[in-house]
Amino acid sequence: MRVAASLIVLTLTTLAGAADGDRVATIDGRELVGRVVTVDAQAVRIATADGEQTVARTDVAAVALESSSPRRPTELMRQPGKMVVETIGGDHVAPGGVTFADGKLTMTGGLLGNLSVPIDRIKTIYFPTIGQSAADVRELCDQMKLTGEVTDQMLMVDTNGKLLPVSGVLRAIGLAGARPPAAEITFTWQGRDRAVAAERARAIVLASPPREIPQAVGVVAMTDGSALRFSDIELTDEKVLVNSPELGVCTIRRDAVAEIRFHSDRVVPLGDLEPVDVREHGLMAWTFAYRRDRNVTGGAIQLDGRTYPRGIGMHSFCELTYDLDGAFSLLVMTAGIDDVAGPHGDAVLTIIADGKTLAEPVRLTGRDEARFLRLDVANVKRLIVRVDYGPDGLDVADCVDLADARLIK
Repeated sequence: MRVAASLIVLTLTTLAGAADGDRVATIDGRELVGRVVTVDAQAVRIATADGEQTVARTDVAAVALESSSPRRPTELMRQPGKMVVETIGGDHVAPGGVTFADGKLTMTGGLLGNLSVPIDRIKTIYFPTIGQSAADVRELCDQMKLTGEVTDQMLMVDTNGKLLPVSGVLRAIGLAGARPPAAEITFTWQGRDRAVAAERARAIVLASPPREIPQAVGVVAMTDGSALRFSDIELTDEKVLVNSPELGVCTIRRDAVAEIRFHSDRVVPLGDLEPVDVREHGLMAWTFAYRRDRNVTGGAIQLDGRTYPRGIGMHSFCELTYDLDGAFSLLVMTAGIDDVAGPHGDAVLTIIADGKTLAEPVRLTGRDEARFLRLDVANVKRLIVRVDYGPDGLDVADCVDLADARLIK
């Protein structure tokens, strides 16, 4: 069988944050720059220097809006001191305040404005303190096994400053703004309704009986770091209309949207496949195991200042073998040395298809920008991804990321 050996290597261009216009990225790695005119159920229309172009929505991976500011929002769950409401579907919203009464949670302020939703659609409300993020609080909840499987649970700080997990029933929240001293949470435990000062709460994990999570076709990333799943979306000159499975119909200002990311049945993240063979070893005693959706140190995948939610972290020497069975046409990724390594690291990435190397191996160093790779893997049955030592012959800081690595059908 003949294996196509075409490889396009481009300097990485970050979708969000371009100063020269909106950007539309397709699932196969192409990019259009201009002014996005509309987004609807059928297509994305963008006015470029070459005229208006229409891209079928099934071919679109993401739309980044130049008018949004800031254009590279930090993930909401990792912002220190920011209250976060998490839905059962995985949405993360940053309200200015929250109240709970009569079975509904009302979020006020924030980019979504005032919004009331049934409490059974909410999974967790995080109240991190200064210098602490919602992700830090979530880790504490996991350590203390606060799951909300049977009853509501609250993680609070007792009068001695120690963390105290309690189980019971959430009765009310009165937090209309940025934690005024009088704000209270009413929570029943040990048979009594108790008023807890909001400043002592760290998280409320709500009882959530098993239920089917509604499907979404994409995610809207907002400039404050909020992320909202959607089943349908429309974009016009001034606003974005989002139909959220959990929060209902939301209207968002266009300049408050950083990026719209679409799911596609034609795309399979490489990290979702299980390697049929894994070979890993270091020069010395240390071996860094490959990781899915994280770099090899366990941190977020970051290349050139951009954070990627999906991808694979590898370290020299590492070789991953996958059975593709001829089901895909393209392999697309952004490859580089993770930002955690600074200017260090020197490794070589080689992609082998059915025993034949696809184009030239790619040298990656911490001094260079990440590379965009687009490889033809049509009819390929077995794929090998290899990270080897660079010309320096060492494995120091060879923290290679295959960011957003994906196979296209």
